[in-house]
Amino acid sequence: MAGFNTGVLTRKMFEYIDTRVITPARGARLGRTLFQIDDKPKTWDDTYKYYWKERMGQASDVVDRATDLTTVDVTYHEELGFITQKGSALEYSDEEIERAQKGNIDILGDKTQAANDALADWEDCLIFNGNDDSQKPIYGLTSDPAKAGFQVADDAPVTFDKIVDPSNTDPYNDANKLINWFIDAGNKIKFLPGKSNAQLVLALPQREYSLLTRPYNKYSTSDTILSMVQDTKHNSANAVFSKIVPVPELSAEFWNTQKGAAGKKDCGMIFINDQDTADIKVAMNPARFGRVEYTDGKTKIKYMERTGGLCIKFPAGFVRLNGIN
Repeated sequence: MAGFNTGVLTRKMFEYIDTRVITPARGARLGRTLFQIDDKPKTWDDTYKYYWKERMGQASDVVDRATDLTTVDVTYHEELGFITQKGSALEYSDEEIERAQKGNIDILGDKTQAANDALADWEDCLIFNGNDDSQKPIYGLTSDPAKAGFQVADDAPVTFDKIVDPSNTDPYNDANKLINWFIDAGNKIKFLPGKSNAQLVLALPQREYSLLTRPYNKYSTSDTILSMVQDTKHNSANAVFSKIVPVPELSAEFWNTQKGAAGKKDCGMIFINDQDTADIKVAMNPARFGRVEYTDGKTKIKYMERTGGLCIKFPAGFVRLNGIN
């Protein structure tokens, strides 16, 4: 390329790359669309603390000259969470840039998008699947409920596949079984003290999510599991869930390490997504770090993100759904 000015072009590259990497692409970072962000942790913090309070005591009878009224108390419990980090890098050469520009190929855009996607994918996997670190555990939605403290619903009375199977002789009855199962699972949260008006989110693997919209009634294409659970026909204010979302990481391939048929089981999750229940701890959003490296005509730029994943403050606000496939 005539007049190729390495110094000037390199500076422009830095400005362009920073903008692309720090701004997530549309559709990336699904976890951030479901849970709120807490960015109060400092950049290089390795842990964070939070507190939950336990109220004890109840009212007692009052009689003349009573001296034994019940004393109430509040105990503050301290919890410790861990912050972890990941990095990604992109590399290019002056020759590579020249060749790409001649072919009208946006090689910088492709490389920076790949660097961004690598960190976005890691963040979502951490939020939904945890880190499986026994020493510094970070729990996700698919973590062992006994360790994370999640509630667990009875297995689904019927799989999603069976309801929409054309050979099913009574799909309406099966659909009603599933709807009642959803309601019972959600009530595990709504029946908790102070949670009767909780807005519940239903998260499902993509395959099961897609089955929600398939008609189960061959005479009416509008009869779907989704229409029943959300009552979209009547725009009911009493819909079971405020939001239903597909989450790829709930598929067995992302979290289930068991063998055979047991290793093919997907799971779903019902939860409250307010900040009192859970939030995402972000110590460092994706940012360039370290020195830019120049080696053998190549330029390498590194990026890092530091996060605590999902901080689960109220585990009872989550209900694990098994037996859906």
